[in-house]
Amino acid sequence: MSTTHKRTKNHDHNKCVVCGLDHNLTIDHIVPRSKGGKDKPKNLMTLCFKCNQEKANLDPWTWLCKLPEFVRNRLETRINVAIFFNEPKELHLNFGYMMTWC
Repeated sequence: MSTTHKRTKNHDHNKCVVCGLDHNLTIDHIVPRSKGGKDKPKNLMTLCFKCNQEKANLDPWTWLCKLPEFVRNRLETRINVAIFFNEPKELHLNFGYMMTWC
């Protein structure tokens, strides 16, 4: 496991940021690499295998809108930071609008 992955899991208290599970953990890209996401710490989060599979390579706002409101509220700032640091311009333009739509 890379140092970046260890730090990400540490940052997330060794739990899935969605469901809180503490085993079968994976590191996921908030903005998927297929959509311009980078391998940077601000774009990584800890998800359990099940939550990772459910997220797949969805855009951050599509994924957030599928989550319960209390989880969405908890993750919104982190997702905004990931989008800002990844700089895919289409995400910057759409994210604020999409969050009001959820």
